[in-house]
Amino acid sequence: MIVEVGSNLYGYSYSRGDVRLIKNSNGARIEKQKKRYFVQLKPKHKVKELKSFSRKDMAKAIEEIMQSKDIFKTPKAWAQLLTLALLAYTADYMASEFSLLQPYILLDGIDVVPDAVKVIVDVFGPEDTKLNSKCYITQEAICRPFIDYSGARLSTLSTDYSRCSVKYKKSEFSVPIPYTCCAFVISRNVPNMVVRDLVEESPLALPILIGKDEGIKKSRDIKVIVSGTELLELDVEKLENLSGYSEILRLLVLVFASKFRNKKHMKLSLQKNKLQFIGTQKMGRFQVVNYDKEFILWVNALAIFKCFLEFLARQGFLENSSVDQYLLAFWSEILPETAPKLPRLDEENTIQSPRKFMDFLKIYISENQQKIQQINQHWDGDFVGAIRVLRNSSEGAFLILQREALFETYRTYILGMKGDESFCEKNGKAWHTRLQRELCRNFIFIKHDDRDFTWKYKLERDSIYCIAMPLSHIPEVAEILKFGNGEIFQDITSAKA
Repeated sequence: MIVEVGSNLYGYSYSRGDVRLIKNSNGARIEKQKKRYFVQLKPKHKVKELKSFSRKDMAKAIEEIMQSKDIFKTPKAWAQLLTLALLAYTADYMASEFSLLQPYILLDGIDVVPDAVKVIVDVFGPEDTKLNSKCYITQEAICRPFIDYSGARLSTLSTDYSRCSVKYKKSEFSVPIPYTCCAFVISRNVPNMVVRDLVEESPLALPILIGKDEGIKKSRDIKVIVSGTELLELDVEKLENLSGYSEILRLLVLVFASKFRNKKHMKLSLQKNKLQFIGTQKMGRFQVVNYDKEFILWVNALAIFKCFLEFLARQGFLENSSVDQYLLAFWSEILPETAPKLPRLDEENTIQSPRKFMDFLKIYISENQQKIQQINQHWDGDFVGAIRVLRNSSEGAFLILQREALFETYRTYILGMKGDESFCEKNGKAWHTRLQRELCRNFIFIKHDDRDFTWKYKLERDSIYCIAMPLSHIPEVAEILKFGNGEIFQDITSAKA
């Protein structure tokens, strides 16, 4: 019998007899009378669980989710779901600091839970809390129709749908605790009054509704309509690969959220990041800033996403260039009006065109296959680049090319194609550096330093300016290298440059 159920902004407590369960965004604990059997869960426990996986597996998991847009024919819906679900993990901080409560998502045009949404809640759903070997707490991420105890109808009690299952020693019991700091799904056939109660009782969670949203229009300030049909046009094999890494990704997100709450510099980064996504319009000498509530929601979602990318880069899982490119990829889907624009069709024949550069790169590599050193090869003389695995990088093998030789040949190629290379003349002697910066900003994965977008490497006897790209991000070029010299792919992880 339920004796007491209490709640506050950051978590929920439940008492049954002399046993009390307390659960919030930092974890959970169980108390019995004056003796506390289990201490509150700390972030370091999640770090320990994460360390049970190899860095190679973690790097692969991150690569899978960052490239997950490629799974879908139309990736906008996926990008929206992923960024809002990540934002939900910091909902307690966003609510207290910015009065930003979570929206709700309506997946329009479908009646069932798509497999893509199941992957989202596997990663960003309610936390499974293991206090020790004797106690385990789980909460279902998908609320499905629940038959009441009469066996004749669907239950209309929200507590039957948001139950937390507690295994304590040899006993099990259920606790009606609302969702907090996570994403959860409400199936289409759940009664309307239950949907309303679940959403109202879980202000710090992100509800994802399937097909209908009757009864809750006044419960949340922001309603985000996402096309459910876009989540059905996908590459099933790639989604299964991503699903296989859901446990690693879940732990990474939990560690990030814990550190975000406790690290002042990460909160300062959030404030700085938000300014990047807010577009302004000029009206004479005045600036007009868009403060529409849904727009501000997406600004916060992208700012948190960038904080997550920066966190992964500090842990050595991403290069700085990858942070920029992954951010741009999601930004262009969610807020295209403020995202940097790719060159227009009438600019495609310019030297700074990313598409033109990639076309040239394939030709350049085909013609110079024998002048590219393999993983463990080193020779003096005539060579244009090398395949190397860089220390402190989890991106795998890089194709490293001499920048000056590459760009001068590229300029000649553009002239031969009767393209526009006036960019080089305008920038004088600095055109190599500025061209590299332009390519980085236009979705080309080129390793660089934060300061000026350049990067030096000891490719010859001295360090020289180089262009380095992970082979995993240029698959067509990698195929050319593999076809011409397959040995480079035999063991790229064992060699360090």
